[in-house]
Amino acid sequence: MALYARAIQMRTGPGRGQALLSLLWAERALTESDPFIAFTSLWLAIEVLMGTASLAPVRKALRSLYSFADEADFEARTNLARLAALRPRVLHRAVATPIPDQLVSYLEALYADLLAKILALPSPNRLAPYVTGELGPVAKLVG
Repeated sequence: MALYARAIQMRTGPGRGQALLSLLWAERALTESDPFIAFTSLWLAIEVLMGTASLAPVRKALRSLYSFADEADFEARTNLARLAALRPRVLHRAVATPIPDQLVSYLEALYADLLAKILALPSPNRLAPYVTGELGPVAKLVG
C-alpha cells in the first residue's frame, strides 16, 4: 500500500482526495479481523475510488485488464452482479450475512487492480487467480 500512497501523494488535481480516502478505507479493511467490517470497508474503498456506487466503471476497468469472451463469461468469472446484490444486504440492512475470508481476499485483489488502473501503475493482476479459476469458481464465495 505504501507504493500506492506515494503515487497518490504525487498526483495533483481531481481525484487525488478521492484516491486517498479510498486508500484509508482499504487500509482499514486490511487491519480488520471481522470479515463483515472488512467487506464493508473494501466495498466503500472501491465506491470512493471509482466515484460511484455503479459497477459500470468497475466492469470497464476489468475488461481492460482481463480478457472475457462476452458478458456471460465476464459475469461467470467475476460475479460482480452477485456481489452487487450482496452489497445492499450488508451495507443498508446490516443483515448479518456470513462473509467468508476468501471473499474479503477477492475484494482486496479487486481493489488492488482497480487502484493500480486509476493511478496508471502496472496492474498487480491480483484478481487473475480468481478470474482464471485457479482459486476455484468465484460463485462459491458469494452467498
